[in-house]
Amino acid sequence: MVSINPTDNFILTLSDLRRLGRQGGATLILDDGRQAIVKAKFALIVHKKWQSGHLVEEKEVVSFHTIYPAIILVKRKHFVIARRVRRKKQQILTLTGQGYHRPSTSKNKRSTQREES
Repeated sequence: MVSINPTDNFILTLSDLRRLGRQGGATLILDDGRQAIVKAKFALIVHKKWQSGHLVEEKEVVSFHTIYPAIILVKRKHFVIARRVRRKKQQILTLTGQGYHRPSTSKNKRSTQREES
């Protein structure tokens, strides 16, 4: 059985979630139907409940590594950035190619361009 290499470009990583949180506007849809707001270091799950006759929003802070297995969709505005699919008997979060592009891995592009010319 061939396993999926986690360094492949199509897999959404925890660092991608952190980057989306820094950029802002991203939401997660979880397997139980709840939604979470992505922040730079964590996700916020908003619960609405009645408290002494008033509807109150309660926010729960959840780290990315605990919520990652429950993520079904990652959205920003109306774009679906990533979705959970089954590949080679595994369920993985894959990037759709819309709304988010991972930055290139070369740290200093300008210096490499100058050396070539």
